Amino acid sequence: MVTGMEVALFPVARIFGGGLVFDAERVPDVLEARRAWAAGAPEEMTSAVSTLTYPDLPAMPPPLRGRQVAQVAVSYAGPAAEGSRLAEPLRALGPVLSDTLRELPFAESGTVFDEPAEPHAYRGRNVLVGDLDSGALAGLAKAAGPSAPVMTVAGVRHLGGALARGPQVPNAVGHRDAAFAVTVLSPVGPGEEDLAGAAHRDALAPFAGDALGCSLNFSFGPLDADEVRSAFAAADRGRLAALRARLDPHGLLRANHPVPPAG
Repeated sequence: MVTGMEVALFPVARIFGGGLVFDAERVPDVLEARRAWAAGAPEEMTSAVSTLTYPDLPAMPPPLRGRQVAQVAVSYAGPAAEGSRLAEPLRALGPVLSDTLRELPFAESGTVFDEPAEPHAYRGRNVLVGDLDSGALAGLAKAAGPSAPVMTVAGVRHLGGALARGPQVPNAVGHRDAAFAVTVLSPVGPGEEDLAGAAHRDALAPFAGDALGCSLNFSFGPLDADEVRSAFAAADRGRLAALRARLDPHGLLRANHPVPPAG
């Protein structure tokens, strides 16, 4: 049980960030172009791209209602002018349905993804990969299209940078060499969990050959023992299993994703 934690802070008062939204016809090109763009981005720039089909409901913004879109979210920890210059190749992919890129206080950085503020139930899965295959990306766009069995947000998050370097105090964070996290997420209602789970497995299947493992940070729902093991390096996995065998031999701590026994 964690009873205390010390967290290092970074001297970042303001960032350049926000999102660009593109129409459905641009989704495959945006996914591919952003992959190439991310490869040359400096460490101070991080990004994520997602695609989803907005419900055709009155509560949705009229320009997005019932449409599949691609959204690129960026955050640059540096001067706004340089951040805008770096993001220009993304803006040039247009036409852009929405552009919220601007300088903002770090305290407002949570608005970059423009996610719903109200609580909601959802399920999600992911794989960590070292590179992205163009064909697999095209399948990801289809998985979030209007014909998907459940509403799905499919995306790719840019990793690397400081995450790729080991910390001064070793920890059990796995797969620091991963370049991207491929994620799928669906809001679910009663009786939809199995449907969402099957859709998510199908969406991630094309990435299986390049998968390094998964991230527990983006795993929203039950995982089997092998999936939990895949989140850790072999040495860390063995150490965690030994700690659990010593401190929780009867498996009383069951919340979240318990570390499976060694084997």
